[in-house]
Amino acid sequence: MVFQKCRCGVLLGLWTTHGTAEKVEVSLLRGRRVVSDATLPRLGRRHRRILMRPRAGHRFTRGRHTFLIRVGDHIRARHVLNIP
Repeated sequence: MVFQKCRCGVLLGLWTTHGTAEKVEVSLLRGRRVVSDATLPRLGRRHRRILMRPRAGHRFTRGRHTFLIRVGDHIRARHVLNIP
């Protein structure tokens, strides 16, 4: 996973190392509050870019955020990042 802060949100790059995952949910959390989320019907080896935008026209606050990547009911990855 690669991320980059852009003017209108956070740009993520996602892919799998092998196989295909279906119904992938990506959530951006600040503490326990979900500030942005996205659902991918399928994720494979090809790199996919996702723009995570804040909800309801707000801005992302500075500080520590957590990305959760879920496939079905299982949390497959958890990454912490700091938004400057």
